[in-house]
Parts: sequence; structure tokens; C-alpha cells
Amino acid sequence: MRVFIALELGESLVDGVEQVATRLRYSVPGRYCSPKSYHVTLAFLGEIEPERVEAVCRAVDAACEGVEGFELSLAGLGTFGRGDKRVLWQGLSPDDGVIALGERVRAELRERGFDFDRKPLRPHVTIARDAVVRDVGYLAGIESYASGRGDVVTVFQSAGRYIPLYSRELD
Repeated sequence: MRVFIALELGESLVDGVEQVATRLRYSVPGRYCSPKSYHVTLAFLGEIEPERVEAVCRAVDAACEGVEGFELSLAGLGTFGRGDKRVLWQGLSPDDGVIALGERVRAELRERGFDFDRKPLRPHVTIARDAVVRDVGYLAGIESYASGRGDVVTVFQSAGRYIPLYSRELD
């Protein structure tokens, strides 16, 4: 099964990202994500055996122990990739709490012998895939005003849709 670990966003942040996505749909073609799927990936494990999910959940528990939830605000838009097949994303601020939490999750996964995507964590919410962004500078003019809590970490299965397997609230 294909698995990843993510920080879920509070309702006000989801609403804020959805408002930005609604504005962009008319000027930036792409495959827009459902607001139900908005999250911040902390670790992407890829394919793992179903019997190892329990160990992933224990890694999440250990990583979240003593970690308090935090306030986040939407901050800037950006893209990954080149040409007409970019990922369009919404940034978050401050991102240091998310990065620290992601590093804790990754350390616990390493300790339990899991392999995962080791690219540096760059906290973002994917808005669209295959986005056609003709002028990246245009994105700088899109304002996004929303803030809210990030206080639930979830283990998801990716199977055409995201299926929550386990969630842990931060302290």
C-alpha cells in the first residue's frame, strides 16, 4: 500500500487555500485538488507492506509526543517543476514548527528502518497538478489571508483518494 504522513489543516486554513484556488482556476489551467485533500506532507513512504502500518503509527505517536499544535498562516504561492506540468502550491508561515515536526517524524521512521523520500521538507499545500503557469511573477500578486491551527498528524493511504489510517492530535 502507498503511504504518507501529513499534517492536517484546520478548517479556516482549508477555506483560505480553497479561496486562492478558486481565484486561480480562471487564469492558471491545471488539475485542481479537492479541498478535502489539502494537507502538508511530512514524510512520503511510498509502497509498504500492510503489516508495517502499525509501526508507522507508532513512529507518529513517538514523534508527536510532547509537541504542541501551532498557528499557521497562508504565505505565498509557488511552483515545483518546469513547463506546463508544474505543481502549484500554497506556502505556510511560520514553517519552522512544521519542519521540526517533519524532522521528528522522519527520525522516528529511520529508527524503525523505514525508507522514505528524503528530499528536504518544504511545507506547502498542493493546489493543482499539471498547472500551466505562464508567468510565475503573477503568483506574487495573489494575496492569501487565512490562519488557523495545525494540530493533527495523520497516516494516509493513497489509493486514488486519500484514506486516513491513523490520526494523532498534537498536545
